[in-house]
Amino acid sequence: MNAEDPGANFAPRPGTIEDLRAPRQPWVRLDAGVEAHDEVSELYDSMIGKLVVWGEDRTKARQRMGQALRELVVVGVPTTIPFHELAIDHEQFVRGDHSTVSVESEWDLSTLQPLHDHTAPPTTVDDTPIRDATRRSVTLTIAGRRLTVSVYGYGEAGAEVRVSTYRTRENHRPGGHDVPDRPELRAPINGTIVTAAIENGARVAAGDLVCVIEAMKMETHVTAHREGIIGGITFAAGDFVEHRAVLAIIEDS
Repeated sequence: MNAEDPGANFAPRPGTIEDLRAPRQPWVRLDAGVEAHDEVSELYDSMIGKLVVWGEDRTKARQRMGQALRELVVVGVPTTIPFHELAIDHEQFVRGDHSTVSVESEWDLSTLQPLHDHTAPPTTVDDTPIRDATRRSVTLTIAGRRLTVSVYGYGEAGAEVRVSTYRTRENHRPGGHDVPDRPELRAPINGTIVTAAIENGARVAAGDLVCVIEAMKMETHVTAHREGIIGGITFAAGDFVEHRAVLAIIEDS
C-alpha cells in the first residue's frame, strides 16, 4: 500500500495521514510503519504498509483480501488501494494467468480516476470556479467500511461550488498540465527539481521536457502541455516545489 495516485500514473503523493485503521477480521494482518497523524515524507519511498491475508486456498485468500481492502481505511493521502481493489477482482488475476507485464500492457486502468486529498482547492483543474453540474466520487467511512458514492453539485452564475470531502476527483495527468488553453504549467507532485531542462525565452512544443521532479525515490518528467514561449520560470535544480505550484508560463508564440 503506497502513497501514490493510481489514476495519475501512480504519481507519488506525500502528506499527512489523518486516519489509518486496519481491517478487523481473522487471518488479516496490516504491517505498517506509520499511524494516524504521521507524515509520509517526500524524502523516502512511498510505502505506507503491507496488507497480508491467509486462506485455505487461493480463492479464499483472494476473497478475504478483497474484503480486507474494503475495510482498510486511509485518510489524508491518496493510496494504491483502488488499484488493489481492481486487481483482486480482475479476471486475469482471478484465473491466475497474469504476469509481471499484465498491468502495463494488458489491463484497462481507465476506471481509476485521479484522486486528490481534501486539502486540494475546491475548483476545477484550471482554477476557475465550478459553475456547471459536476460529479465527484467521494470515499466515505460508515461503520468502519469504505464506501464510494457519487456527489452531484450545481453552482449559480458567479457562485463557487465548494465541496468538503476527504478526496475530490479532477481530470489531471501527471508530468504536465491538461488544460491546453491555460498558460500555467503546474507541478504534478511535491518534490525536488533534479533537472531543469529549459530556460526563459525558449520555444517549446507540447510534450517537450521542462523539468524532472524527484519524490519518494521516483522521478516524474514534467512536459509542456502546449506550444509556445516559456517564461516566468520559478524553479532551479535543487528547489523544492509544492503540488500544483506554477512552474512556468507558456505564452502563445
